[in-house]
Amino acid sequence: ELQAFDTSSGVLRYRLDAPADPAVSSFSPDGRQVMVLGTEGMPRRYSLTDGRELKSGAGHRSVVHGVAFSPDGARIASIGSEGLLCVWDAKGGPPLLAVDTAQQFPSALDVSPDGRSLAVGASDGGVCVFDAGTGALRGAIPADGKLIGGVRFAADGERVFACGGNFAIHVGAASSVGAWKVAVHTPGYFGTGLSLSPDGRTIAVVDRGWTAETQGRGHLRVLDAETLGVLVVDDSLSAPPLDVLGAP
Repeated sequence: ELQAFDTSSGVLRYRLDAPADPAVSSFSPDGRQVMVLGTEGMPRRYSLTDGRELKSGAGHRSVVHGVAFSPDGARIASIGSEGLLCVWDAKGGPPLLAVDTAQQFPSALDVSPDGRSLAVGASDGGVCVFDAGTGALRGAIPADGKLIGGVRFAADGERVFACGGNFAIHVGAASSVGAWKVAVHTPGYFGTGLSLSPDGRTIAVVDRGWTAETQGRGHLRVLDAETLGVLVVDDSLSAPPLDVLGAP
């Protein structure tokens, strides 16, 4: 079950029949729809105005690990564990684009602010950037051997942020082949998700412990998107977080 609350009053608005082990993946730009991932495979799409489940496309051969709306809300991108990257019309129908990324177990996805590029993070720590219209490879940041838990474009679309093993926050160029710059590094924790603020000035990142010493712990950090300096650290979370997402 997925629950939707009114942010001004805290009142529960809807109880949605979500897939098993649901994880909120992406809000539409207008905040009226939400895409939800689960262990059953294809994502589900819901209206947040009346709680209805909306039509979602079918095209992946395995579990979908990432989904994101285009900035104008007209298209939806998805990435499956089989390495297939799809772009859909938000109104429904078959994929407009289906590309075999050759990525090893893709684990994260984001759409650039101009809607022209798609960033895909993989289990080997690499990130590839594809043209959203043609599927052509635009840039690649080599693998470092650590699973990518989350990936986001910077507000200018020229950089890519990623988080993963040992809670390393990486920064790389979006349009070229280059190495990561490691900005934050916390051994024993895995970065499970990150989110950029609407104005692009801050990044929210969550992690969870994966060693015997850190298991059961988690943090929320807020970083300056330009300097990558840590602004806020919250270690009072009641359970290790899976993801972080800010509404538009």
